[in-house]
Amino acid sequence: MKKRNSGILVFILLIVSTFCGQNKKMDSLNLALRNAGNDTTRLQVYLELCEECNMKDNLKYALPAIKLTEELLSGHPDSEVRRELLRQKGSFISFIYAYYLNKKNYSKAMEINQGLYPVYRELEDTMKMERIFANTANCIFWGGNTARAFDSLMSRLKYYEVRGLKKYIGFYQGQIASCYSSVNDSKKALEYYSRSLKLNEEMGDERKISDILRHMADEYSQLHEPEKALDCIFKSLKLIEKEHDLVKNFWIYFRIKACYEDLKDFEHALEYNAKCLALANQLQIPGLIANAYSFYAGTFKKMENFSKAEHYEYKSYEILKKLDDKRGIMFSLDRLAQLNYTIKKYELALKYADACEKIAREENDRLALRKMYELKFRIYQAKSDTKNALKYHLEYITVKDSMQKLESHSALEQKEIKYEFEKNEEKRALEQEKKDAVAKEERQQQIILRNSFIGGFLLLLVVAGLIFRSYRQKQKANLELGLMNETIARQKHLVEEKQKEIIESITYAKRLQEAILPPQEFVNAHAPDNFILYRPKDLVAGDFYWAEKIGSCFYIAAADSTGHGVPGAMVSVVCSNALNRTVKEFKETETGRILDKTRELVLETFEKSTSEVKDGMDISLLCIDSKNRNISWSGANNPLWYIEDSVLKEIKADKQPVGQTDYAKPFTTHQIEFKSGTTFYLFTDGFADQFGGPNGKKFKYKQFSDLLLGITGVTLKQQSDFIDKAFEEWRGVLEQVDDVCVIGIKI
Repeated sequence: MKKRNSGILVFILLIVSTFCGQNKKMDSLNLALRNAGNDTTRLQVYLELCEECNMKDNLKYALPAIKLTEELLSGHPDSEVRRELLRQKGSFISFIYAYYLNKKNYSKAMEINQGLYPVYRELEDTMKMERIFANTANCIFWGGNTARAFDSLMSRLKYYEVRGLKKYIGFYQGQIASCYSSVNDSKKALEYYSRSLKLNEEMGDERKISDILRHMADEYSQLHEPEKALDCIFKSLKLIEKEHDLVKNFWIYFRIKACYEDLKDFEHALEYNAKCLALANQLQIPGLIANAYSFYAGTFKKMENFSKAEHYEYKSYEILKKLDDKRGIMFSLDRLAQLNYTIKKYELALKYADACEKIAREENDRLALRKMYELKFRIYQAKSDTKNALKYHLEYITVKDSMQKLESHSALEQKEIKYEFEKNEEKRALEQEKKDAVAKEERQQQIILRNSFIGGFLLLLVVAGLIFRSYRQKQKANLELGLMNETIARQKHLVEEKQKEIIESITYAKRLQEAILPPQEFVNAHAPDNFILYRPKDLVAGDFYWAEKIGSCFYIAAADSTGHGVPGAMVSVVCSNALNRTVKEFKETETGRILDKTRELVLETFEKSTSEVKDGMDISLLCIDSKNRNISWSGANNPLWYIEDSVLKEIKADKQPVGQTDYAKPFTTHQIEFKSGTTFYLFTDGFADQFGGPNGKKFKYKQFSDLLLGITGVTLKQQSDFIDKAFEEWRGVLEQVDDVCVIGIKI
């Protein structure tokens, strides 16, 4: 009974809070939190507190809420309740992400954003996972590395364009449009918004279509094209009305009235002002009512009806004072001061200007200060008060000069960003031209193949006639074959028994081969930030990976033995054993000498055969000496890639295998600078050689490197998932052609 009464009290408090100002509502919500009778209610109150509180208080409510969700999640291993808890946890993490964005701490915001990945991965919400990737790019953008952020978004867009996934293509086109908008390049923003709009119209996603149309309206307004802006906004309004979201309707009406003002159509502007006010009163949201009155004031000011403009602005000001909305009060005081100056009520204008200046100082808002100093200068000049006019003119000049320096710097930055954007666009256009040329050549080849097929088909008809002629002759032979069926059935049973034995033997061989692979725990112990993607083509594989710790040196390699399946697996055991003997028995430590000695041992093993055996392996061998901060590498046919400061670098391998070759030479040992944050990639040729995609072509190394560059912003575990997913999507229904081994190590 006590819990029930507590729940009713919380419910009443929440309802009462909706009719109060922000401070009273926060007090009511905090009281509701203290009286919450169960964890579900506590989480709901925490959510409302996060939505209502000032940004600076986000951590105060979101952190304990996350702790509570984690405690509850431990008691719900798998259920719909768990999914709801995960969604709530995602919301609270997003509030913390917003907090650090507001603080302009973009590195911390990016770190918090990454914490959303395991939440949405468990929820299998792929769109939210893409949002995490886009947020990472945005943090990089706002942090100043605009070129890298743009490249990251363009790379992701290209990735999904190749796969023809419209939902994700439209999403990233919108993200790129937003980047252009942020540097005031409205034409380019409209270009990408238009592409995204077309795709979403094809998919019939009305909510996305509505959002894009609103963004396009804003860009047309920036370009002073109110007719086009109105066309977009009315189309958006039709879709929003289906959502029954009155707050969205309110802001749509505001945009419409602003467009009519630009067109000097004040009759329609006032009509939509009235709609804004009616909606705000219906919703009973004081902040929106204050905005609606201020909208009226703006329209009447443009109509030069200053008395009505002052009347409505003062009504807005009174509501904002009750809400204790400091910045809202400051802007309203600014407008009241300007209006009273216009109608020559200088004393009243000074009163409002003084109050506005006081808040601007508290908020450190230099733009508002500059406007007030300029206004006071004009007021005192009109009153012939030379002393005060000069005082505020000097104050105005001081603030204006400091702001101009910042604005000039910002304008220069925007020009540099636009240049980077345009350079990348040109690069992408050239790449597209090359692709079109290749596609044209492929079409011509298809025409040749088609003609060849027609000729072959005619030839086939001739052959078919000959076959039919021999058909009757074969009928007699078929009678004889029928007599053999019984014998074949017995032999089939015998073959099935033998096949079963072979499969059992291969399965056991698989367990033996797995025994030579280093455990993941061993690799984690010496290289904590890593992933190993290992996909054998058959039950057993020719590819294998190898790791060993000798002194302060940690060795790790990705190797591709000759062949795959059972023959490849047998060669891999020989090669792995040779590597072990080289470092343990013969004490070799230099990577090049390790490969030289391994080749010697592999050849020695196969020399015992009476027939000539040319088997061996291609390998990429990395040595990390964390103690002495040294890194070395050697390769046989397989290169080393590593990403340093967002740039992919390559060290080419020696063009010879670890095995029999006509012109053997010592393997080269390459030394690499030990730089924290560098990610190394070791791999065999199986990934790049896989056939698939829309045209059944090889994946190739260029596309592989683009994939790695496109996922640099995520953890290595997430990179492994992205690479594995990319392989599956590329392969599609086609058979895997070779073993695949990809290793990532970050120092």
